[in-house]
Amino acid sequence: MNPPNKRPLAPGLTAPGGSLSVPQLRQQYMLGLALIGALLIIGALAIHALRSRSGNLVAAAGEIGRQQALVQSLSLRVLTMIANPDEAQRTEHVLAVERELVTLEGRHDRMRNDPDNSEAIHALYVGLDERFRAFVRATRAAAVRVAQAVARREASAPELDAFARSLPATAAALDVDLGELHARYEVEASDRERILQAAEFSFVVLLLGVLVLEALLIFRPALTRLQDFLSDMIRAREAVRESEERFRRLSEAAFEGIAIHRDGQLLDANQSLAQIFDHELAELLQMSLLDLVSQAFHDRLLAPVPSTGLAPYEAVGVRRGGQLFPIEVITRVIPFGGNSVKVATIRDISDRKRVEAALRRA
Repeated sequence: MNPPNKRPLAPGLTAPGGSLSVPQLRQQYMLGLALIGALLIIGALAIHALRSRSGNLVAAAGEIGRQQALVQSLSLRVLTMIANPDEAQRTEHVLAVERELVTLEGRHDRMRNDPDNSEAIHALYVGLDERFRAFVRATRAAAVRVAQAVARREASAPELDAFARSLPATAAALDVDLGELHARYEVEASDRERILQAAEFSFVVLLLGVLVLEALLIFRPALTRLQDFLSDMIRAREAVRESEERFRRLSEAAFEGIAIHRDGQLLDANQSLAQIFDHELAELLQMSLLDLVSQAFHDRLLAPVPSTGLAPYEAVGVRRGGQLFPIEVITRVIPFGGNSVKVATIRDISDRKRVEAALRRA
């Protein structure tokens, strides 16, 4: 028979010793995980920004290299255009020069006006800008003059010969300036990569530090409290088990029948009750208490019971086979399984009634 005061600890309650609140433990763990998650997000965003900037610098260095190749291609094409007497090929070269000049100018202006440029790169752009514009103007003027010569069917012109002689030096000077710019981009990309590596290392160290601090300040205390909670739970369950065992021994040793019921439905009973009503205990627990008492007393058996209990009253019991016999019932209310139930103590008073009848006859 289970002890009437047995009640499991529900989630959200504290352990018997008050050492831990389950929601507080969950809140601490969630706080620790949130801090780690926030740190991971911030670190990932910062590293992504650094890596993007480093990648942009590498891409810019590659773009400067392509501009150098385009300057060299333009120089070679202009010299070929001047020296080639074939009018059709000259016309083709003039058109190609204009296309390449437009491409070169667009790339140069886009790179020059990049808001992410450092002060050193911006200064290099300012220094080479005039030479770049002069190269573009002279190259375009040469193309226009060649186009005019083609239209007039002229083989050459003195100004074109002079431009052809000066072009290699002009292109070489611009190539040197672009080379310095290319080198500067590579230096800054290398510096940015070192910063990125240092940031990644610092982030890992910081993350490990936060994990250690959280382990010491949050998870370890929470784990300690969890261990205390589990210890209290074990002690509480052991106390319940011992209480149950004591209750069972007392109930089994009692001569009175004990029935725990809710609205007449038996929840538990002792062996003495089964013997009084001539039933097996397992069979008895499948029955209603109303099956064991005469119908005339059902209302009283189910009536509300004050906290102080009811005074003993006599009723009529029904044994197996329908035999009626006098019983005495004492009812009170107890907590059981988290609810209030009735416990009825039932005595067979057949012997007492026979004695009383004999005394009256005497």
